[in-house]
Amino acid sequence: MALINCQECGKEISDRAAACPHCGCPLIDQPTSDDLPGPLEGGQIGLAGEEGGGTVFYSKDFFYQAFVGEKKAAYYIRIFSKMNETGSVFSWNWAAFFFNSIWLLYRKLYAVCLVYVVVTSTVSIAATRFVDSQPQSWLIVMNIFFASVANGLYKNKADKKIKESEAIFADAEKKVAFLKEKGGVSYTAMLLGIALYIVIVLSSSILEKM
Repeated sequence: MALINCQECGKEISDRAAACPHCGCPLIDQPTSDDLPGPLEGGQIGLAGEEGGGTVFYSKDFFYQAFVGEKKAAYYIRIFSKMNETGSVFSWNWAAFFFNSIWLLYRKLYAVCLVYVVVTSTVSIAATRFVDSQPQSWLIVMNIFFASVANGLYKNKADKKIKESEAIFADAEKKVAFLKEKGGVSYTAMLLGIALYIVIVLSSSILEKM
């Protein structure tokens, strides 16, 4: 339940009330928390935030932008909106295909990155020792699958963090600050991932020559 301002007398009332208990004005024209998330103008999704003593409803795209960052916000919002409309988790991501774990680190998907590295390493070892085939072919197949679900994994994290911000904060500015902290990108993690990859490649090359 959330508090909203009556459109007639301006006093705070429950968003689930059928009419204002102060002036009797019906609330049929005002959105309620039961309606959210739900379609607003342009098919967007609305989320509530406290501002200036009243409840203001923001497009969910507003919070997606805070999580993703302005540089790539338009690209990911377009993809996320299409996923919300279709319910599909599949959407191609070229950056994820070519850079896989590095892209995951860059986008702060650390847990997914760990799972990806463990799975691909396991598949490579199994392909070499037990299947007697080149691991590269298996990795290409895995990368194709990963690139097709990468946007869905990213959206899933964005949705979780937006929901978490809703549970913790009422103020929209605090929600935005929280999402910017939890989302965005990490150049530090990306560079550390690249450095670790170089070390592993060089170490493997040295061991093969010994």
